[in-house]
Amino acid sequence: TYRHQLSMGKVFDKDLSFGPVKDVAITAGFDLNTKNTAFAPRKRLLVLGPTFKFDVPRGFVDLSLMVGKEWNHCGLGAPACPDSRRSFDTQFLASLNWNLPFDVGSVPLKFQGFANYAGPKGDDYAGISTKSEVLVRTSLMADVGKVAFDKKNTLWVGIGYEYWYNKFGNRYKADGSLKPGIKTSAPTVQLEWHF
Repeated sequence: TYRHQLSMGKVFDKDLSFGPVKDVAITAGFDLNTKNTAFAPRKRLLVLGPTFKFDVPRGFVDLSLMVGKEWNHCGLGAPACPDSRRSFDTQFLASLNWNLPFDVGSVPLKFQGFANYAGPKGDDYAGISTKSEVLVRTSLMADVGKVAFDKKNTLWVGIGYEYWYNKFGNRYKADGSLKPGIKTSAPTVQLEWHF
């Protein structure tokens, strides 16, 4: 996954701030992946759209509103995937990303994460309509490297949460029943090592 932002305020050397927004950027990017499984997915996604960069005292909060175009693969064959290659419809994507550092006493902390909404992208491999997808991953992290070894921003440990609804736009089987495994709601333990 790769995303790049181009600040319109810097490009035009102009203050584009309004209300709580300090700048507007254009975000473009792509996803390229593959998995060695029977399903053999090979997701290819292109995204483009504006990003609103909010004015916060420390860290960042960005909201991107984009269009996306996805191509993928299914290796299961018929009847599960009669169409092994799929070019999905163009879809609307919204992505809220944040990293908000703060201190509690002498302990540096950060609240970070993202919340993504992906609109329906047409029919899947079996001709079943995809549904809107929501993915949220967030965490509260402590800079234990600073506390334990006096090495700031090297080792972060924390707790988090993941919520994923209608994974990959899946919802129903051909018979109208719900597909299994389309929802995740899970606490996480997270570790970041910066070297």
